[in-house]
Amino acid sequence: MLDAYAELHSPDLADRTTPMTEALGEQRRLKTALGRALSSLARDPQFDRLAELIRDPRHGADRVSLFWALHHVKDSRAVDLCLELLDDPEVGMPALYALSDLKSVRARPALEALAALPTTRKRDDASQLQRARVKVAQRALDKLDRAVAAGKARP
Repeated sequence: MLDAYAELHSPDLADRTTPMTEALGEQRRLKTALGRALSSLARDPQFDRLAELIRDPRHGADRVSLFWALHHVKDSRAVDLCLELLDDPEVGMPALYALSDLKSVRARPALEALAALPTTRKRDDASQLQRARVKVAQRALDKLDRAVAAGKARP
């Protein structure tokens, strides 16, 4: 399944502004279905391949669904992967959500930095994204604190 997902990486698939054709639509639906399946089936033995696909920008925004698999993974490198991609414009928010689910004490400095970012009431996209990142980081810190208190936090 990982190989089938990896093969679907044409520029037309990643570019959502490309005019839709029947063939392109079928490929996008297949890639979405594969991503969703992988999000619930991928585990530690597939981590290296999963991380490779998540890092590959040729897959564009379709990489989002692959982050959903990370909360099933026990490999500590999942935390490193999320930290690495926090500033990626396409997958930064999914990386932040995954990091929140992983509840790792190693994520605390990055989460605190994000939670402390200034926000404004402007309605432009950048301001709204900044507010969302701050809110998710604050919630992630709350989840982490509860996990630490319960002895369930990851290193």
